[in-house]
Amino acid sequence: MAGARRPHAGAPRSHSAGTGELTRQRLRAQALGAELLLDRFDDPEEPLYVLADSSGHPFCLFAVSEA
Repeated sequence: MAGARRPHAGAPRSHSAGTGELTRQRLRAQALGAELLLDRFDDPEEPLYVLADSSGHPFCLFAVSEA
């Protein structure tokens, strides 16, 4: 697997999803080699996961209200 690289300057730095999509994306990231660092999925105010890429760089997946 190739090492992680930083996105170009114009790339979006975040992406948010609903809670069903959040779990699907966590599983996808882990299947691609990410390591789960923090599981805060059950937080009623801001469910999120913190993962690390193959080089150890942390990133978050979080859900936003679909209101």
